[in-house]
Amino acid sequence: MKRELLVLSAGLALAVAGGMSGCGGSEERRAGGESSADAAPDVAVIEVGDAPSSVAVGAGAVWVANFNDDDVVRVDPLSGKATAKIPVGNGPFSVAVGEGAVWVANQFDDAVVRIDPGTNRVGKSIPVGDRPLAVAVGEGAVWVFNSIAGTVARIDPRTGKVVSTSPPVVERSGTPDYTGLAVAAGSGWVSSPSAGTVVR
Repeated sequence: MKRELLVLSAGLALAVAGGMSGCGGSEERRAGGESSADAAPDVAVIEVGDAPSSVAVGAGAVWVANFNDDDVVRVDPLSGKATAKIPVGNGPFSVAVGEGAVWVANQFDDAVVRIDPGTNRVGKSIPVGDRPLAVAVGEGAVWVFNSIAGTVARIDPRTGKVVSTSPPVVERSGTPDYTGLAVAAGSGWVSSPSAGTVVR
């Protein structure tokens, strides 16, 4: 039976790829004529640590950044069990998977670190800017939003070095505030909660 939903502590929810019934135009019918799409999903609660702030899926695992524990927990999506607890630095706030690695933005180190998913080893810190709060992977690069300056740093995943930093894309007051970051369709997208806008 496929698990359709994982709840990773503190109400953090994640739909597991391939686990949603009714995709591709087919649905299973259950007793009484109820379709699998209408039925309540199976739910598992997995304890991962203190203050999980971000979750990402890739490289055969689910990765959860625990802000207060200063680590990233690796979860097996099939068994639903934590298989590794990886110390990464101070205040890991955001995690992303891509370009052959797991990338973690450590807010209080002003840096990003790279986890090798094959060994769970953590590479050297990459300085990016003041209070990085969001990291994303796309368009052949790793992108990091620096909350104090409102800038976006671009990291070359092959060299592990920052190759460029944008001018401020979000007006900041000097106080860290959560901002979402995504890369798609040839652009970076940054949300500004205080302004109620998304910047492209």
